Amino acid sequence: MSEKRRVLFVGEASYLATGFSTYWNEVIKRLYATGEFEIAEFGSYAHDDDPLVRAVPWKFYPNVPAQNDKQGQQVYHSRPTHQFGEWRFEQVLLDFKPDCVVAHRDWWMDEFMLRSPLRDKFAFIWMPTIDGAPQRDLWLDSYRQCDRVLTYSQWGFDLLTSEGGPGIPLVTVASPGADIEVFKPVPDKRQHKANSGLLPDAIIVGTVMRNQKRKLYYDLIEAFAGWVQRSKSKGHLDLARRTFLYLHTSYPDGGYDIGKAIREFNVGNRVLLTYLCNACGVAYPSFFAGDWTHCRHCGQLQAHPPNASQSVSRETLAHVINLFDLYVQYSICEGWGMPITEAQCAGVPTMALPYSAMVDHLECPGAIPIEVERFFYEAVIETEQRRALPDNRSFQRELDRFLRLSPAQREEISKQVRDWIVEPVEVYGQHERLPRRSWERCAAIWANVIRECPIKDRTTTWLNPSAHLCQPDMNPPHQNMTNAQFVRWAIAKVWCRPEMVRSFMAGEWTRWLSAGFRIEGPQRVPVDRNVVVQHFAALAQRRNEVERTRVASLRESDPNQVPYRVI
Repeated sequence: MSEKRRVLFVGEASYLATGFSTYWNEVIKRLYATGEFEIAEFGSYAHDDDPLVRAVPWKFYPNVPAQNDKQGQQVYHSRPTHQFGEWRFEQVLLDFKPDCVVAHRDWWMDEFMLRSPLRDKFAFIWMPTIDGAPQRDLWLDSYRQCDRVLTYSQWGFDLLTSEGGPGIPLVTVASPGADIEVFKPVPDKRQHKANSGLLPDAIIVGTVMRNQKRKLYYDLIEAFAGWVQRSKSKGHLDLARRTFLYLHTSYPDGGYDIGKAIREFNVGNRVLLTYLCNACGVAYPSFFAGDWTHCRHCGQLQAHPPNASQSVSRETLAHVINLFDLYVQYSICEGWGMPITEAQCAGVPTMALPYSAMVDHLECPGAIPIEVERFFYEAVIETEQRRALPDNRSFQRELDRFLRLSPAQREEISKQVRDWIVEPVEVYGQHERLPRRSWERCAAIWANVIRECPIKDRTTTWLNPSAHLCQPDMNPPHQNMTNAQFVRWAIAKVWCRPEMVRSFMAGEWTRWLSAGFRIEGPQRVPVDRNVVVQHFAALAQRRNEVERTRVASLRESDPNQVPYRVI
Protein backbone atom coordinates (compact mmCIF):
# COMPACT_ATOMS: atom_id res chain seq x y z
CA MET A 1 0.00 0.00 0.00
CA SER A 2 1.36 3.43 -0.93
CA GLU A 3 2.00 5.97 1.81
CA LYS A 4 -0.72 8.54 2.47
CA ARG A 5 -0.18 12.00 1.05
CA ARG A 6 0.81 14.39 3.80
CA VAL A 7 -1.18 17.62 3.48
CA LEU A 8 -0.61 20.78 5.52
CA PHE A 9 -3.53 23.22 5.58
CA VAL A 10 -2.51 26.80 6.38
CA GLY A 11 -5.01 29.48 7.39
CA GLU A 12 -6.91 30.92 10.31
CA ALA A 13 -7.51 28.30 13.00
CA SER A 14 -10.44 26.15 11.94
CA TYR A 15 -12.18 26.36 15.31
CA LEU A 16 -12.59 30.14 15.12
CA ALA A 17 -15.61 31.95 13.65
CA THR A 18 -14.04 33.78 10.68
CA GLY A 19 -14.90 32.97 7.08
CA PHE A 20 -11.45 31.50 6.43
CA SER A 21 -11.79 29.39 9.61
CA THR A 22 -15.21 28.08 8.68
CA TYR A 23 -14.05 27.14 5.18
CA TRP A 24 -11.11 25.08 6.39
CA ASN A 25 -13.10 23.50 9.20
CA GLU A 26 -15.75 22.22 6.80
CA VAL A 27 -13.21 20.98 4.24
CA ILE A 28 -10.61 19.49 6.59
CA LYS A 29 -13.06 17.55 8.76
CA ARG A 30 -14.52 15.87 5.68
CA LEU A 31 -11.11 14.95 4.24
CA TYR A 32 -9.95 13.77 7.66
CA ALA A 33 -13.00 11.50 7.94
CA THR A 34 -12.03 9.68 4.74
CA GLY A 35 -8.75 8.49 6.25
CA GLU A 36 -7.12 8.93 2.85
CA PHE A 37 -4.71 11.73 3.78
CA GLU A 38 -2.27 12.45 6.58
CA ILE A 39 -3.53 15.87 7.62
CA ALA A 40 -2.07 18.71 9.68
CA GLU A 41 -3.25 22.28 10.16
CA PHE A 42 -1.20 25.42 10.85
CA GLY A 43 -3.67 27.85 12.43
CA SER A 44 -3.27 31.61 12.73
CA TYR A 45 -4.70 33.28 15.86
CA ALA A 46 -4.50 29.98 17.77
CA HIS A 47 -2.31 30.17 20.91
CA ASP A 48 0.08 27.52 22.20
CA ASP A 49 -1.78 27.58 25.52
CA ASP A 50 -5.32 27.62 24.09
CA PRO A 51 -7.22 24.57 25.45
CA LEU A 52 -9.31 24.46 22.25
CA VAL A 53 -6.21 23.33 20.36
CA ARG A 54 -6.34 19.98 22.15
CA ALA A 55 -9.88 19.37 20.89
CA VAL A 56 -8.85 19.46 17.22
CA PRO A 57 -8.80 15.79 16.05
CA TRP A 58 -6.06 16.17 13.43
CA LYS A 59 -2.48 17.32 14.04
CA PHE A 60 -2.59 21.04 14.81
CA TYR A 61 0.16 23.67 14.98
CA PRO A 62 -0.80 26.98 16.67
CA ASN A 63 0.82 30.13 15.33
CA VAL A 64 0.69 32.36 18.41
CA PRO A 65 3.18 31.74 21.25
CA ALA A 66 1.94 31.27 24.80
CA GLN A 67 1.43 34.44 26.83
CA ASN A 68 4.32 33.58 29.15
CA ASP A 69 6.70 33.03 26.21
CA LYS A 70 8.17 36.53 26.24
CA GLN A 71 10.80 35.88 23.59
CA GLY A 72 8.27 34.22 21.30
CA GLN A 73 5.82 37.08 21.78
CA GLN A 74 8.54 39.58 20.90
CA VAL A 75 9.36 37.79 17.65
CA TYR A 76 5.70 37.25 16.80
CA HIS A 77 4.94 40.97 17.09
CA SER A 78 8.10 42.11 15.29
CA ARG A 79 6.52 41.93 11.80
CA PRO A 80 2.89 42.25 10.67
CA THR A 81 3.08 39.12 8.49
CA HIS A 82 3.99 36.94 11.46
CA GLN A 83 0.31 36.86 12.43
CA PHE A 84 -0.29 34.85 9.25
CA GLY A 85 2.40 32.29 10.07
CA GLU A 86 5.61 33.50 8.42
CA TRP A 87 7.71 33.30 11.58
CA ARG A 88 6.84 29.65 12.36
CA PHE A 89 6.27 28.20 8.91
CA GLU A 90 9.65 26.50 8.49
CA GLN A 91 9.43 25.05 11.98
CA VAL A 92 6.09 23.47 11.11
CA LEU A 93 7.39 22.21 7.75
CA LEU A 94 10.42 20.54 9.32
CA ASP A 95 8.25 18.77 11.87
CA PHE A 96 5.41 17.60 9.58
CA LYS A 97 7.33 17.26 6.27
CA PRO A 98 4.30 17.71 3.99
CA ASP A 99 3.96 16.57 0.41
CA CYS A 100 1.44 19.36 -0.24
CA VAL A 101 0.86 22.73 1.40
CA VAL A 102 -2.59 24.19 0.84
CA ALA A 103 -3.61 27.82 1.45
CA HIS A 104 -6.73 29.90 0.76
CA ARG A 105 -6.23 33.50 1.90
CA ASP A 106 -5.33 36.86 0.39
CA TRP A 107 -2.00 37.29 -1.40
CA TRP A 108 -0.39 39.38 1.37
CA MET A 109 -1.33 36.74 3.94
CA ASP A 110 0.04 33.68 2.14
CA GLU A 111 2.77 34.73 -0.29
CA PHE A 112 5.50 34.07 2.30
CA MET A 113 5.10 30.34 1.61
CA LEU A 114 6.45 30.87 -1.91
CA ARG A 115 9.56 32.52 -0.41
CA SER A 116 10.23 29.68 2.01
CA PRO A 117 13.75 28.20 1.79
CA LEU A 118 11.99 24.82 1.84
CA ARG A 119 9.75 25.64 -1.13
CA ASP A 120 11.43 23.00 -3.31
CA LYS A 121 10.34 20.27 -0.88
CA PHE A 122 6.54 20.54 -1.25
CA ALA A 123 3.82 21.11 -3.82
CA PHE A 124 1.92 24.34 -3.20
CA ILE A 125 -1.81 24.55 -3.93
CA TRP A 126 -3.28 28.02 -3.48
CA MET A 127 -6.79 29.41 -3.64
CA PRO A 128 -6.25 33.19 -3.25
CA THR A 129 -9.19 35.52 -2.75
CA ILE A 130 -9.69 37.27 -6.08
CA ASP A 131 -12.00 40.16 -5.23
CA GLY A 132 -11.16 42.89 -7.72
CA ALA A 133 -9.54 43.97 -10.95
CA PRO A 134 -6.92 44.54 -12.07
CA GLN A 135 -4.67 42.03 -10.34
CA ARG A 136 -1.20 43.33 -9.57
CA ASP A 137 1.58 41.89 -11.71
CA LEU A 138 3.38 40.81 -8.55
CA TRP A 139 0.36 38.72 -7.52
CA LEU A 140 0.05 37.14 -10.94
CA ASP A 141 3.74 36.29 -10.87
CA SER A 142 3.25 34.58 -7.51
CA TYR A 143 0.34 32.51 -8.82
CA ARG A 144 2.55 31.28 -11.68
CA GLN A 145 4.95 29.82 -9.10
CA CYS A 146 2.25 27.54 -7.67
CA ASP A 147 1.71 23.90 -8.56
CA ARG A 148 -2.06 24.34 -8.66
CA VAL A 149 -4.35 27.38 -8.36
CA LEU A 150 -8.06 27.34 -7.51
CA THR A 151 -10.47 30.24 -7.10
CA TYR A 152 -13.46 30.95 -4.88
CA SER A 153 -15.64 32.18 -7.73
CA GLN A 154 -16.12 31.72 -11.45
CA TRP A 155 -15.70 35.50 -11.71
CA GLY A 156 -12.24 35.18 -10.14
CA PHE A 157 -11.34 32.22 -12.35
CA ASP A 158 -12.28 34.15 -15.48
CA LEU A 159 -10.31 37.20 -14.29
CA LEU A 160 -7.12 35.20 -13.68
CA THR A 161 -7.57 33.52 -17.04
CA SER A 162 -7.82 36.85 -18.86
CA GLU A 163 -5.15 38.76 -16.90
CA GLY A 164 -2.70 36.01 -16.01
CA GLY A 165 -2.43 34.24 -19.34
CA PRO A 166 -1.50 30.56 -19.70
CA GLY A 167 1.27 30.68 -17.09
CA ILE A 168 -1.03 30.34 -14.06
CA PRO A 169 -1.80 26.64 -13.34
CA LEU A 170 -5.54 27.23 -12.91
CA VAL A 171 -7.53 24.10 -12.12
CA THR A 172 -11.10 24.81 -11.03
CA VAL A 173 -13.47 26.74 -8.76
CA ALA A 174 -14.03 25.54 -5.18
CA SER A 175 -16.76 27.88 -3.98
CA PRO A 176 -17.65 27.77 -0.28
CA GLY A 177 -20.75 25.87 0.66
CA ALA A 178 -23.16 25.83 3.55
CA ASP A 179 -24.47 23.09 5.82
CA ILE A 180 -27.69 22.41 3.90
CA GLU A 181 -29.20 20.58 6.89
CA VAL A 182 -28.57 23.53 9.22
CA PHE A 183 -29.22 26.42 6.86
CA LYS A 184 -32.65 25.50 5.51
CA PRO A 185 -36.03 27.23 5.42
CA VAL A 186 -38.17 27.05 8.56
CA PRO A 187 -41.67 25.53 8.21
CA ASP A 188 -43.47 28.68 9.43
CA LYS A 189 -41.64 32.01 9.08
CA ARG A 190 -44.34 34.00 10.89
CA GLN A 191 -44.14 31.72 13.91
CA HIS A 192 -40.33 31.77 13.76
CA LYS A 193 -40.38 35.57 14.02
CA ALA A 194 -42.91 35.52 16.84
CA ASN A 195 -40.77 33.04 18.79
CA SER A 196 -37.89 35.50 18.51
CA GLY A 197 -39.91 38.39 19.92
CA LEU A 198 -40.64 40.04 16.57
CA LEU A 199 -43.96 40.91 14.96
CA PRO A 200 -45.23 37.87 13.04
CA ASP A 201 -45.99 40.06 10.01
CA ALA A 202 -42.68 41.95 10.20
CA ILE A 203 -40.65 42.13 6.98
CA ILE A 204 -36.95 41.78 7.72
CA VAL A 205 -34.21 43.00 5.40
CA GLY A 206 -31.04 41.52 6.83
CA THR A 207 -27.31 41.25 6.37
CA VAL A 208 -24.45 39.31 7.97
CA MET A 209 -21.18 41.18 7.47
CA ARG A 210 -18.24 42.03 9.67
CA ASN A 211 -18.15 45.72 10.57
CA GLN A 212 -15.11 46.66 8.47
CA LYS A 213 -14.24 49.34 5.94
CA ARG A 214 -15.35 47.58 2.75
CA LYS A 215 -18.73 46.56 4.21
CA LEU A 216 -20.74 49.75 3.76
CA TYR A 217 -22.86 49.81 6.89
CA TYR A 218 -23.21 53.59 7.02
CA ASP A 219 -24.35 53.68 3.39
CA LEU A 220 -26.77 50.80 3.95
CA ILE A 221 -28.39 52.49 6.94
CA GLU A 222 -28.65 55.75 4.99
CA ALA A 223 -30.19 53.97 1.99
CA PHE A 224 -32.68 52.08 4.14
CA ALA A 225 -33.64 55.27 6.00
CA GLY A 226 -34.23 56.92 2.63
CA TRP A 227 -36.59 54.12 1.65
CA VAL A 228 -38.50 54.48 4.93
CA GLN A 229 -39.00 58.22 4.37
CA ARG A 230 -39.98 57.73 0.75
CA SER A 231 -42.45 55.01 1.66
CA LYS A 232 -44.05 57.17 4.32
CA SER A 233 -44.29 60.13 1.96
CA LYS A 234 -46.27 57.97 -0.45
CA GLY A 235 -48.70 57.00 2.29
CA HIS A 236 -47.46 53.44 2.68
CA LEU A 237 -47.36 53.76 6.44
CA ASP A 238 -48.20 50.15 7.26
CA LEU A 239 -45.45 48.81 4.99
CA ALA A 240 -42.89 51.16 6.55
CA ARG A 241 -44.10 50.20 10.03
CA ARG A 242 -43.64 46.49 9.40
CA THR A 243 -40.23 46.67 7.66
CA PHE A 244 -36.96 46.47 9.60
CA LEU A 245 -33.26 46.42 8.78
CA TYR A 246 -31.45 43.64 10.68
CA LEU A 247 -27.65 43.84 11.13
CA HIS A 248 -25.84 40.74 12.36
CA THR A 249 -22.43 42.27 12.94
CA SER A 250 -19.81 43.31 15.46
CA TYR A 251 -19.84 46.61 17.34
CA PRO A 252 -17.57 48.35 17.96
CA ASP A 253 -15.09 47.26 15.30
CA GLY A 254 -12.73 48.70 12.72
CA GLY A 255 -15.45 49.80 10.33
CA TYR A 256 -18.29 52.16 11.18
CA ASP A 257 -20.01 53.72 14.17
CA ILE A 258 -23.34 52.00 13.65
CA GLY A 259 -24.95 53.77 16.61
CA LYS A 260 -24.04 57.16 15.16
CA ALA A 261 -25.48 56.21 11.77
CA ILE A 262 -28.73 55.03 13.34
CA ARG A 263 -29.07 58.31 15.22
CA GLU A 264 -28.07 60.47 12.25
CA PHE A 265 -30.67 58.92 9.95
CA ASN A 266 -33.34 58.67 12.65
CA VAL A 267 -34.06 54.93 12.35
CA GLY A 268 -33.59 53.86 15.95
CA ASN A 269 -36.92 52.01 15.86
CA ARG A 270 -36.24 50.46 12.44
CA VAL A 271 -32.81 48.79 12.91
CA LEU A 272 -32.24 45.51 14.77
CA LEU A 273 -28.98 43.87 15.85
CA THR A 274 -28.12 40.49 17.31
CA TYR A 275 -27.03 40.57 20.95
CA LEU A 276 -25.18 37.66 22.58
CA CYS A 277 -25.01 37.21 26.36
CA ASN A 278 -21.71 36.02 27.81
CA ALA A 279 -23.44 34.97 31.03
CA CYS A 280 -26.30 32.76 29.82
CA GLY A 281 -25.25 32.22 26.20
CA VAL A 282 -28.55 33.35 24.71
CA ALA A 283 -28.59 35.33 21.45
CA TYR A 284 -31.57 37.48 20.54
CA PRO A 285 -32.61 40.38 18.25
CA SER A 286 -32.82 43.84 19.76
CA PHE A 287 -32.96 47.47 18.77
CA PHE A 288 -29.52 49.06 19.02
CA ALA A 289 -28.44 49.23 22.69
CA GLY A 290 -24.76 50.08 22.47
CA ASP A 291 -21.81 47.76 22.85
CA TRP A 292 -22.94 46.32 26.22
CA THR A 293 -26.44 46.00 27.62
CA HIS A 294 -28.47 44.03 30.14
CA CYS A 295 -29.43 40.64 28.78
CA ARG A 296 -33.13 40.31 28.00
CA HIS A 297 -33.12 36.77 29.43
CA CYS A 298 -30.87 36.74 32.54
CA GLY A 299 -30.72 40.46 33.27
CA GLN A 300 -26.94 40.65 33.59
CA LEU A 301 -24.89 43.38 31.95
CA GLN A 302 -23.24 40.80 29.69
CA ALA A 303 -24.98 41.15 26.30
CA HIS A 304 -23.10 42.53 23.29
CA PRO A 305 -23.07 42.24 19.48
CA PRO A 306 -21.15 39.06 18.53
CA ASN A 307 -17.66 39.17 17.07
CA ALA A 308 -15.03 36.77 15.73
CA SER A 309 -13.82 35.70 19.19
CA GLN A 310 -17.26 35.62 20.86
CA SER A 311 -19.58 34.39 18.18
CA VAL A 312 -22.87 32.55 17.86
CA SER A 313 -23.06 28.93 16.74
CA ARG A 314 -23.85 27.99 13.16
CA GLU A 315 -27.28 26.84 14.33
CA THR A 316 -27.94 30.23 15.93
CA LEU A 317 -26.76 32.02 12.81
CA ALA A 318 -29.18 29.91 10.76
CA HIS A 319 -31.91 30.93 13.22
CA VAL A 320 -31.04 34.61 12.64
CA ILE A 321 -30.91 34.29 8.85
CA ASN A 322 -34.30 32.59 8.82
CA LEU A 323 -35.76 35.78 10.27
CA PHE A 324 -34.84 37.53 7.01
CA ASP A 325 -37.24 37.94 4.11
CA LEU A 326 -34.49 39.50 1.99
CA TYR A 327 -30.70 39.44 2.35
CA VAL A 328 -28.56 42.37 1.18
CA GLN A 329 -24.77 42.52 0.69
CA TYR A 330 -23.70 46.18 0.70
CA SER A 331 -19.97 46.00 0.06
CA ILE A 332 -17.46 47.33 -2.44
CA CYS A 333 -16.12 43.85 -3.32
CA GLU A 334 -16.18 40.23 -2.19
CA GLY A 335 -13.77 37.33 -2.48
CA TRP A 336 -16.88 35.20 -2.04
CA GLY A 337 -19.28 36.37 0.69
CA MET A 338 -20.17 33.19 2.61
CA PRO A 339 -23.25 34.62 4.39
CA ILE A 340 -24.85 35.15 0.97
CA THR A 341 -24.54 31.40 0.38
CA GLU A 342 -25.97 30.65 3.81
CA ALA A 343 -28.91 32.99 3.21
CA GLN A 344 -29.66 31.43 -0.16
CA CYS A 345 -29.35 27.98 1.40
CA ALA A 346 -32.08 29.03 3.84
CA GLY A 347 -34.24 30.08 0.89
CA VAL A 348 -33.72 33.81 1.43
CA PRO A 349 -33.51 35.82 -1.84
CA THR A 350 -30.50 38.10 -2.02
CA MET A 351 -29.44 41.55 -3.24
CA ALA A 352 -25.84 42.34 -4.21
CA LEU A 353 -23.71 44.36 -6.60
CA PRO A 354 -22.81 42.81 -9.97
CA TYR A 355 -19.08 43.02 -9.22
CA SER A 356 -16.40 40.60 -8.03
CA ALA A 357 -17.60 37.28 -6.59
CA MET A 358 -21.07 38.70 -5.98
CA VAL A 359 -21.63 38.10 -9.70
CA ASP A 360 -21.69 34.35 -8.96
CA HIS A 361 -24.41 34.76 -6.33
CA LEU A 362 -26.59 36.76 -8.71
CA GLU A 363 -26.98 33.64 -10.87
CA CYS A 364 -29.35 32.27 -8.23
CA PRO A 365 -33.09 32.60 -9.05
CA GLY A 366 -34.66 35.57 -7.31
CA ALA A 367 -31.34 37.35 -6.84
CA ILE A 368 -31.57 41.12 -7.28
CA PRO A 369 -28.66 43.18 -8.63
CA ILE A 370 -28.04 46.62 -7.11
CA GLU A 371 -26.76 49.03 -9.72
CA VAL A 372 -23.23 50.35 -9.33
CA GLU A 373 -23.32 54.12 -8.90
CA ARG A 374 -19.64 54.41 -9.80
CA PHE A 375 -16.31 52.64 -9.50
CA PHE A 376 -13.25 53.99 -7.71
CA TYR A 377 -9.64 52.86 -7.34
CA GLU A 378 -7.90 52.19 -4.05
CA ALA A 379 -4.55 53.80 -3.26
CA VAL A 380 -1.14 52.20 -3.67
CA ILE A 381 -0.94 51.45 0.08
CA GLU A 382 -4.08 49.31 -0.35
CA THR A 383 -4.71 47.23 -3.51
CA GLU A 384 -4.84 49.72 -6.42
CA GLN A 385 -7.92 47.80 -7.57
CA ARG A 386 -11.25 49.02 -8.85
CA ARG A 387 -14.03 48.93 -6.25
CA ALA A 388 -17.78 49.37 -6.68
CA LEU A 389 -20.10 51.74 -4.82
CA PRO A 390 -23.80 50.80 -4.71
CA ASP A 391 -26.43 53.17 -6.00
CA ASN A 392 -28.66 53.92 -3.01
CA ARG A 393 -31.56 54.86 -5.28
CA SER A 394 -31.29 51.52 -7.10
CA PHE A 395 -31.35 49.73 -3.74
CA GLN A 396 -34.44 51.66 -2.69
CA ARG A 397 -36.26 50.94 -5.97
CA GLU A 398 -35.49 47.22 -5.87
CA LEU A 399 -36.34 47.01 -2.18
CA ASP A 400 -39.68 48.70 -2.76
CA ARG A 401 -40.45 46.37 -5.65
CA PHE A 402 -39.64 43.29 -3.58
CA LEU A 403 -41.63 44.43 -0.55
CA ARG A 404 -44.72 44.85 -2.72
CA LEU A 405 -44.71 41.20 -3.67
CA SER A 406 -47.40 39.13 -2.03
CA PRO A 407 -46.42 36.61 0.67
CA ALA A 408 -47.24 33.83 -1.80
CA GLN A 409 -44.91 35.32 -4.42
CA ARG A 410 -42.10 35.68 -1.90
CA GLU A 411 -42.65 32.10 -0.77
CA GLU A 412 -42.40 30.84 -4.36
CA ILE A 413 -39.13 32.75 -4.85
CA SER A 414 -37.81 31.25 -1.61
CA LYS A 415 -38.56 27.76 -2.90
CA GLN A 416 -36.73 28.47 -6.17
CA VAL A 417 -33.72 29.76 -4.26
CA ARG A 418 -33.51 26.65 -2.09
CA ASP A 419 -34.00 24.29 -5.04
CA TRP A 420 -31.13 25.96 -6.93
CA ILE A 421 -28.79 25.68 -3.95
CA VAL A 422 -29.37 21.94 -3.42
CA GLU A 423 -29.53 20.97 -7.11
CA PRO A 424 -26.97 18.21 -7.82
CA VAL A 425 -24.28 19.52 -10.19
CA GLU A 426 -20.97 18.33 -11.61
CA VAL A 427 -17.93 18.00 -9.35
CA TYR A 428 -14.38 18.51 -10.61
CA GLY A 429 -12.59 15.18 -11.00
CA GLN A 430 -15.50 12.81 -10.43
CA HIS A 431 -18.70 11.50 -12.03
CA GLU A 432 -20.97 11.70 -8.98
CA ARG A 433 -22.97 14.91 -8.76
CA LEU A 434 -23.41 16.71 -5.45
CA PRO A 435 -25.58 19.63 -4.24
CA ARG A 436 -24.40 22.91 -5.78
CA ARG A 437 -23.56 24.76 -2.57
CA SER A 438 -22.88 21.86 -0.21
CA TRP A 439 -19.67 21.48 1.76
CA GLU A 440 -19.57 17.89 0.50
CA ARG A 441 -19.08 19.17 -3.04
CA CYS A 442 -16.44 21.66 -1.93
CA ALA A 443 -14.48 19.03 0.01
CA ALA A 444 -14.72 16.57 -2.89
CA ILE A 445 -13.17 19.15 -5.21
CA TRP A 446 -10.23 19.63 -2.84
CA ALA A 447 -9.75 15.87 -2.44
CA ASN A 448 -9.61 15.42 -6.20
CA VAL A 449 -7.19 18.32 -6.72
CA ILE A 450 -4.86 17.03 -3.99
CA ARG A 451 -4.94 13.52 -5.46
CA GLU A 452 -4.05 14.81 -8.92
CA CYS A 453 -1.27 17.19 -7.87
CA PRO A 454 2.18 15.73 -8.65
CA ILE A 455 4.36 15.38 -5.56
CA LYS A 456 8.07 14.75 -5.21
CA ASP A 457 9.85 11.63 -3.99
CA ARG A 458 10.39 12.17 -0.26
CA THR A 459 13.81 10.52 -0.42
CA THR A 460 15.00 13.41 -2.60
CA THR A 461 13.34 16.13 -0.50
CA TRP A 462 12.53 15.80 3.20
CA LEU A 463 14.41 12.55 3.71
CA ASN A 464 17.50 13.40 1.68
CA PRO A 465 20.45 12.88 4.11
CA SER A 466 22.73 15.35 2.32
CA ALA A 467 22.70 19.07 3.09
CA HIS A 468 22.87 21.31 0.02
CA LEU A 469 24.01 24.77 1.06
CA CYS A 470 24.55 27.87 -1.02
CA GLN A 471 27.70 30.00 -0.88
CA PRO A 472 26.78 33.66 -1.52
CA ASP A 473 29.11 35.64 -3.76
CA MET A 474 29.23 39.07 -2.12
CA ASN A 475 31.50 40.73 -4.71
CA PRO A 476 29.80 42.37 -7.70
CA PRO A 477 31.64 41.62 -10.97
CA HIS A 478 32.00 45.35 -11.72
CA GLN A 479 30.84 48.69 -10.29
CA ASN A 480 29.19 50.20 -13.35
CA MET A 481 26.25 47.78 -13.48
CA THR A 482 22.79 49.19 -14.08
CA ASN A 483 20.27 48.79 -11.28
CA ALA A 484 18.60 45.95 -13.19
CA GLN A 485 21.91 44.15 -13.62
CA PHE A 486 22.78 44.66 -9.97
CA VAL A 487 19.47 43.18 -8.77
CA ARG A 488 19.80 40.19 -11.11
CA TRP A 489 23.35 39.61 -9.81
CA ALA A 490 22.15 39.78 -6.18
CA ILE A 491 19.39 37.27 -6.83
CA ALA A 492 21.57 34.82 -8.77
CA LYS A 493 24.83 35.08 -6.81
CA VAL A 494 23.95 36.33 -3.32
CA TRP A 495 20.62 34.53 -2.88
CA CYS A 496 21.75 31.69 -5.19
CA ARG A 497 18.38 31.60 -6.97
CA PRO A 498 19.19 32.23 -10.67
CA GLU A 499 15.74 30.94 -11.70
CA MET A 500 14.24 34.08 -10.09
CA VAL A 501 16.20 36.73 -12.01
CA ARG A 502 13.42 37.18 -14.59
CA SER A 503 10.58 37.21 -12.03
CA PHE A 504 8.36 40.16 -11.40
CA MET A 505 9.84 40.31 -7.90
CA ALA A 506 13.20 41.13 -9.49
CA GLY A 507 11.54 43.91 -11.43
CA GLU A 508 10.04 45.29 -8.23
CA TRP A 509 13.45 45.41 -6.55
CA THR A 510 14.88 47.16 -9.60
CA ARG A 511 12.11 49.75 -9.46
CA TRP A 512 12.61 50.30 -5.72
CA LEU A 513 16.36 50.63 -6.15
CA SER A 514 15.91 53.19 -8.92
CA ALA A 515 13.42 55.16 -6.82
CA GLY A 516 15.50 54.87 -3.65
CA PHE A 517 12.61 53.57 -1.55
CA ARG A 518 9.76 51.09 -1.35
CA ILE A 519 6.32 51.44 0.21
CA GLU A 520 5.72 49.27 3.28
CA GLY A 521 2.29 49.98 4.72
CA PRO A 522 1.99 53.76 5.05
CA GLN A 523 5.76 54.33 5.17
CA ARG A 524 8.63 54.80 2.73
CA VAL A 525 11.51 52.43 3.44
CA PRO A 526 14.91 53.50 1.97
CA VAL A 527 16.46 51.17 -0.63
CA ASP A 528 20.05 51.33 -1.90
CA ARG A 529 22.49 48.72 -3.20
CA ASN A 530 23.66 47.84 0.28
CA VAL A 531 20.03 47.19 1.32
CA VAL A 532 19.58 44.92 -1.72
CA VAL A 533 22.65 42.86 -0.86
CA GLN A 534 21.73 42.59 2.81
CA HIS A 535 18.21 41.48 1.94
CA PHE A 536 19.25 38.64 -0.36
CA ALA A 537 22.19 37.65 1.85
CA ALA A 538 19.73 37.23 4.73
CA LEU A 539 17.56 34.99 2.55
CA ALA A 540 20.58 32.87 1.65
CA GLN A 541 21.63 32.61 5.28
CA ARG A 542 18.15 31.58 6.31
CA ARG A 543 18.09 28.99 3.54
CA ASN A 544 21.32 27.42 4.82
CA GLU A 545 20.16 27.46 8.45
CA VAL A 546 16.95 25.65 7.59
CA GLU A 547 18.74 23.09 5.41
CA ARG A 548 21.20 22.30 8.20
CA THR A 549 18.34 21.91 10.66
CA ARG A 550 16.48 19.57 8.28
CA VAL A 551 19.45 17.20 7.89
CA ALA A 552 20.32 17.39 11.59
CA SER A 553 16.77 16.29 12.49
CA LEU A 554 17.24 13.20 10.31
CA ARG A 555 20.60 12.42 11.90
CA GLU A 556 19.55 13.58 15.40
CA SER A 557 22.72 15.61 15.53
CA ASP A 558 23.95 19.18 15.96
CA PRO A 559 23.06 21.30 12.88
CA ASN A 560 26.51 22.92 13.05
CA GLN A 561 28.17 19.50 12.62
CA VAL A 562 26.22 18.48 9.53
CA PRO A 563 28.43 17.81 6.46
CA TYR A 564 27.26 19.61 3.36
CA ARG A 565 27.78 20.20 -0.33
CA VAL A 566 27.89 23.74 -1.73
CA ILE A 567 25.50 24.40 -4.61
